Amino acid sequence: MFAAIAKCSPCVTSGLSRRPTSAFGSSGGSDPSSVSVSAVTAAATPGALTVIGFDAAGGIPAGGAGGTLGLRFGPGDASAVEELGAWLALDGVDANGAAPGVAARLGADPLPAGLVHDFAWSASATDITLSYTIENRGAAVSPAARLLAFVDAEIAEATTTFFNEWAETSGTPAPGQGWEIDEPGYAFGDVRAHLAAGLLDGTNALAGVAAADDVAIALSFELGALAPGQRVTVDVMLSEAGAALGPFRIVQRDTLDPFAPTVSGAVREATTPSAPIPERAGAALFALGLGVAARRVGGRSAAPFALARPRRLR
Repeated sequence: MFAAIAKCSPCVTSGLSRRPTSAFGSSGGSDPSSVSVSAVTAAATPGALTVIGFDAAGGIPAGGAGGTLGLRFGPGDASAVEELGAWLALDGVDANGAAPGVAARLGADPLPAGLVHDFAWSASATDITLSYTIENRGAAVSPAARLLAFVDAEIAEATTTFFNEWAETSGTPAPGQGWEIDEPGYAFGDVRAHLAAGLLDGTNALAGVAAADDVAIALSFELGALAPGQRVTVDVMLSEAGAALGPFRIVQRDTLDPFAPTVSGAVREATTPSAPIPERAGAALFALGLGVAARRVGGRSAAPFALARPRRLR
């Protein structure tokens, strides 16, 4: 059961300057746009959500189910979000410099000039919603944009392991929505490469008990070209009760545990704000696939795109 918790209590911030780039498509030499960190801890009561904290862009580095970042949920807080992150792809723009692919990892790669991002979250008794906002503060219309979100959650890993899970889809994706279900890249999955490329493949590599392994889920959302002053928000929901944002959801299952959380998302109607998102200092730890923290004892490392590393002991 999720417990409703006040955000940003306390908030932790660290200074990062913003040096704008010269034009859309220029990503070298500037600091990542960043926002403040919500470092929130809830009482670890049975069945209650425990938010340890998110990084500057609403992510949790691999292995972040403890320490200063992380999110635990489900019956007895036995399940955890292992990794969480988001990317922004722009048509015709290489937004991540020398890294593989073209999509910028929010909080890790600098966004092109004029674009900024923000992150917020909210929780109900059974759901947590993560909100990623992109705003165009520049004078020119941006290239067509796509936001991609990544969730690697584990169901009751301490008692059922992490590699006995599978997933299924329910409903029909909304126009402009993409998806992918895969192993997160430590054995055979290629979802990280697709996130970096800014385009998901719409396939399920872990469909059914016979294909069970370590489930990772990705969603993508077409934002369109943003006019000057326009902002768009993508909400991503993790639900314990099967709820969904929009007509499509992905259900994660475990061969030994009946708990079946769902992941879904939707784009809010684009708005032209009367006031811009406030400039705020923040940490740039980022990782929904991003940090380089080791996963857990047994050693599943998490350097992004280094996919040919040893699998964690099973």
